[in-house]
Amino acid sequence: MPRTKSDPLLAALIAKLPPTNTEWLVERQLAWLNLMAMAFGTVYGGDAAARLGIKVDGSALSSASPATASSAAPAFVKPKPSYPFIIDEHGYVRDKKGKQVLPTQVTDMIVDLRGEGGDLREIVWADGSTGLNGADLTITTV
Repeated sequence: MPRTKSDPLLAALIAKLPPTNTEWLVERQLAWLNLMAMAFGTVYGGDAAARLGIKVDGSALSSASPATASSAAPAFVKPKPSYPFIIDEHGYVRDKKGKQVLPTQVTDMIVDLRGEGGDLREIVWADGSTGLNGADLTITTV
């Protein structure tokens, strides 16, 4: 059976590209590139995502529909329940259920899983804004 030239997963990711000459945050560009690398592995096999240093939990795209796979945030491994708020390895601020949050939703300290040296100007909130935005937050590393 001949292969088609277009895979639905890849087509869905390509369809998520913003129009040319529009602003697209670097964090969003990197998230899209991470998803595309994982999608290539799903469609064509190989380890492009691993070679790029992208951590995949094994089920990130294998069971995802194109609509799910095309979300802006990269694949996510659920944080340890002992941390009410975290900054994941991609810089996204999340609650203990893995949902992205706004600065106003943070009621406890945030654990930065990126380790020491993570730039706080690069963290990404649920509304797509970056940095601390003037919020007075307690952030620690593990």
